[in-house]
Amino acid sequence: MKTWQIVFCIILFSTLGCKKKIDDNYRPEFIGMWYSKNDNTDKRIYFSISKDSHADYSLYEGMNNVDYAGIARASDHHLKIGRIMNLKIIEYPHQIDTTIEKHDLIDYIGSHKLANWKMVLNGIFPLILFRDQGKLEYYKVDY
Repeated sequence: MKTWQIVFCIILFSTLGCKKKIDDNYRPEFIGMWYSKNDNTDKRIYFSISKDSHADYSLYEGMNNVDYAGIARASDHHLKIGRIMNLKIIEYPHQIDTTIEKHDLIDYIGSHKLANWKMVLNGIFPLILFRDQGKLEYYKVDY
């Protein structure tokens, strides 16, 4: 019984300690307002991560609208929002050349601006019946 308790504590602490809160000093490239849109399914996702690690997430897909908020945490391989939303990082946030990739974010910020940041995430969103959302590209404007 004692061995089981020790193993459980080691696993618990190792999984909790892997992700740190996102802030100005740790992974600041995640901070900002991100937008993803799938033209084939009319799926739109907006999420923002503030400097104090707070994240707001909104998904619009047909009649399914989901809003979720929580603390944003990141590791080398995952972005986590709140306690249950876990996203695998396929491409870290990076600046893009707006002369090659052009993504107009009028829906997101209310004016015509080209995104100059991109990241790619893949994950399961438990709030929507544990449905795999697949790999999605997210864009943000920082000017």
